[in-house]
Amino acid sequence: MPALEILLLALIAVFIAGSVQGLTGFGFGIVAVPILTLFISPKLAAPVTLLNSILLNTLIVQRTHTDIDLKRIWPLILAGLTGVPIGTWILVHADVDTLRIYIGVATTLIALFFLAGFSREVQREKLAFLPIGLLSGLMSGSINMAGPPVILFLTNQRVARHIFRATIVAYFLILGVFAIPWLALGGLLTRDALLTAAIVSPALVAGGLIGNRLVPSVDDTLVRRLTLAIVLLAGITSTLTGLGAL
Repeated sequence: MPALEILLLALIAVFIAGSVQGLTGFGFGIVAVPILTLFISPKLAAPVTLLNSILLNTLIVQRTHTDIDLKRIWPLILAGLTGVPIGTWILVHADVDTLRIYIGVATTLIALFFLAGFSREVQREKLAFLPIGLLSGLMSGSINMAGPPVILFLTNQRVARHIFRATIVAYFLILGVFAIPWLALGGLLTRDALLTAAIVSPALVAGGLIGNRLVPSVDDTLVRRLTLAIVLLAGITSTLTGLGAL
């Protein structure tokens, strides 16, 4: 099990990440993974983040299930599930840090385009969901950051806020549950991972509840900007983490 000071840092990281996800419907992995991997191994951070995100997403889905639009995103789900085992194989066997750099640079550039005001709605949405879901699943299995491609696409499509929040949480929950056996097969669901995830879970729940309470008081424009800012942060931190490990 990690040392006490590392667990305290993990509690802070998980609390912040939980608050972000409680407010926006996403962001737990995007915020938690870059922070956690500063002081614990990515192979420990991945299962800890996954288990806690499943817990938080389950709590959010219980509150928002009437707004979930699974009919709209079923191609995204199927493609995402296909990408998860590929990403898990990369985490176990390949150079994850190089992947972090490529994904981080691409995510940063796309987020900057959207922050600058670029937007062009895609008409053939279900077809576009296939490559986006595959990339999302690959990122979920390898660096536990499934969010950026899906978030950027749905933001571009101007999905209504309540549907966006509920649907994306349901998508991440499905991907997370599917990823568990693949992590177990890869030998990543260790005793330390399970124990660490359990210890930091109260901070997760507290952060999630606080974020959820803030939802009615934050307008759509601010949430959109916060969404893109979080994705931009994810891209930058992914790039810097990968470069720092080379």
